[in-house]
Amino acid sequence: MKKISIILLILILSSVLLAAEAPISLEECIKIALKNNTTLLNAKATLEDYRLLKSVARSDFMPTISAGISYRHQEWQRIYTLFSETNSSTLYSPWFDLEQTIWDGGHTIANNKKSKSDYLASKYDFEDVRQELIYSVEEAYLNLLKQRQLLGVYEETLKSSTEALRRAESMEEVGSASRTDVLKARVKVEEDRLNLIIAQTNLEVARANLNYLLGLDVNRETTVAEVDPQAPLDLDYEDAVQIALENHPALKKSQFDKESSKHTINMARSAYLPQLTGRYNFGYGTSKFYNLDTPLDNQYDWSAMLSLSINLFDGLSTHANISRAKVGKRAAQDNLEQARRDVILEVKVAYLGLEEAEKSIVVATERVLSAEEDMKLSTARYELEAGTILEQIDAQLALTSARAQKIQAEYNYRFAQSRLTKAMGKLK
Repeated sequence: MKKISIILLILILSSVLLAAEAPISLEECIKIALKNNTTLLNAKATLEDYRLLKSVARSDFMPTISAGISYRHQEWQRIYTLFSETNSSTLYSPWFDLEQTIWDGGHTIANNKKSKSDYLASKYDFEDVRQELIYSVEEAYLNLLKQRQLLGVYEETLKSSTEALRRAESMEEVGSASRTDVLKARVKVEEDRLNLIIAQTNLEVARANLNYLLGLDVNRETTVAEVDPQAPLDLDYEDAVQIALENHPALKKSQFDKESSKHTINMARSAYLPQLTGRYNFGYGTSKFYNLDTPLDNQYDWSAMLSLSINLFDGLSTHANISRAKVGKRAAQDNLEQARRDVILEVKVAYLGLEEAEKSIVVATERVLSAEEDMKLSTARYELEAGTILEQIDAQLALTSARAQKIQAEYNYRFAQSRLTKAMGKLK
């Protein structure tokens, strides 16, 4: 029984370790980031604050109701020629008060509309932060994959240069190669070993950057799964611009900021208009505290009032507030136009980058094929003593560079696709 328990424990621990080492997909990384990233959480808190402010603005349409009780004790003295008389009274007065703003020059209506615009602006600001985070996670994820592939290239290069050194040393022993060839081959091996160390460092930095975006420990040994090739984005530049102008959250935020500035002007202007308020008050009084529960047996009173007021002069503060609101509206209009230009520029740069990356893959693929042939030829020539070690080293350098450039081109294309999708405001 004890052996069975030990075996079960080992199996459970093994499954836990395997689960911990399982590669994380891009979709899983995005979910983790959306849950943990501090910047997004702050934007979410700001959105919730604007949602609550919208509720506060709606409350201005409703009456204010208050109730309370007051206590008063009074004494007075009458002085006569030969004597004085002292009297006193005690009064408990419960009361109920209701006040309703009937018309405030449109201030409440404008404030309510402004709060809705502010909330929608915050909503699209949150969406902009969310899409920026998704793009950053995808970029970091792909960069980790890229660095892992580049590491493989430099491992293969070191293996090849080590094999070239072994051949040079063997040929030196039989007199087919000079000592200089061996030394040059050794230098090449050390250079490749250094490049491998740099590639390993780049891989760890890429892993730390991804962990940081995910809100995880930067020292965590996160492994990621390969991604499937993405289908080409088949659309014209004009179509991409139109999609961006309709969907980009930063542009929509600026549009609602402009709407909010209009309502701010109306709020300021409302101070010039009449204010109408209604009020109702009910209360009663009793000299005994224990009689409070029988209001009809006591003295009571009620009052109803309508109050109409108008601002005749307020030190020009209303005029100043209107002027400030107009300045804010002009600034919001400028920001909207700037956001529109920013979106178009973002689409333009992303679209050109996508075209460039697509062409670069073709060139890089042809360069790798050419470099592989040169490497085979230079190796064969050196072994036949028809070439030099320098030719072989140059061919190896060219092959390593070509393979690295091909990897870079392939991931640049994927980066460009994500960048264009983000520029159109369509990252999900």
